[in-house]
Amino acid sequence: MAAPLALLSADWHVRKFDRVWYRRSELHGDTAWSIEQIAQIADTVNVPFVLLAGDLFEQKLQQSDALLVMRRALDRFESQDRRVLYVQGQHERSTPPLLTSFHSWPEHIDCSVVELEGSDFTIAGLDYYNPTNVEQALKSLPPADILLTHQVWRDFMGEERGDAWMHWVPEAYRMIATGDFHAMVDRTVGDCKVLSPGSICMQSIGEPAQKHVIIIYDDLSVTMTPLHTRGYYEERIHEDEHLEQFLDTWTTHRARQPQAGVPSEISRNILRVYYRADLTDVRPRIEAAVGADAHLFLKPIPVQQEATSVDVTQRQQAVLNGGLVGCLNTFYRDDPHVHEDAVRLARTDNVSDELLRVFKERMTNGFDRSRERPLPEAAAVAD
Repeated sequence: MAAPLALLSADWHVRKFDRVWYRRSELHGDTAWSIEQIAQIADTVNVPFVLLAGDLFEQKLQQSDALLVMRRALDRFESQDRRVLYVQGQHERSTPPLLTSFHSWPEHIDCSVVELEGSDFTIAGLDYYNPTNVEQALKSLPPADILLTHQVWRDFMGEERGDAWMHWVPEAYRMIATGDFHAMVDRTVGDCKVLSPGSICMQSIGEPAQKHVIIIYDDLSVTMTPLHTRGYYEERIHEDEHLEQFLDTWTTHRARQPQAGVPSEISRNILRVYYRADLTDVRPRIEAAVGADAHLFLKPIPVQQEATSVDVTQRQQAVLNGGLVGCLNTFYRDDPHVHEDAVRLARTDNVSDELLRVFKERMTNGFDRSRERPLPEAAAVAD
């Protein structure tokens, strides 16, 4: 029978006040609670190794309370005599590594190989590398069985958004354990098993609500262990009748009932309501009904309107007077963010490179079109 070898986790994004949504001060405590569970799972399963695949902190500079959350976890792993092997992600990457600078127990394994005692396997580590040198870094990896890393993979994010291809990893590797992708992944790419445990609590309203850690066994089989995270519920309101029904039944709605078995600070659930943008008074009526009973996220659903025709002469004049950018300025200013990106792409000579730059800026600066995604408390320093 296979024995537990390691617990794999990633993307903790520990930050000050343990606030995932920076604009919502009352929504906090999720990260510390998940870390507590991770330590308990490691103890219950009795794994000799804990593998942490980067983005453990939200940013390079940390407040003392964020450091304390991390130190308590590392103290517990040390007291259990579980070796902690880690790599850095783009959020916290620094020299010397932040984790090692304040605790002696975790082992930073960037560009090195460690033997996993009690098994026949070795593991190599690789920090996040930027687009200009990630290919060479991956192709130059020392021989090992498992790669622990944190990269923006094109295999997941798409060719225009990612930095690295998995086929750059040497063929000898049997498993890639990666951070960055905030959803759980267990798939095979070529002859290599690819694992991503995902984040440990929702880092944006669009992420999967269910979170996991991965247990790796000494035959390289795996199991997914769920974390007990904050409750998440959705409602969709497409017509007035749906709205009235929601308001009439809110007092008995599951999202209104505090979640049991969790700390009080995360017992209040998240409720996301999608609603047709053309319905009258939806937002104020829902906000008034829900009040402080749940963390409410409202998302209007645009309603497709009849296409409006643009006079051909007017369109031609816009192009003749201002080129493609002039046409964009004349007819496409309804969404300023889309307009901004379109103008940038119209002006560039290399659309592919400009798309990558736009994506990197969004990731680095915490760009938030919906006002429902987390923003960093201070802009990360670009490498």
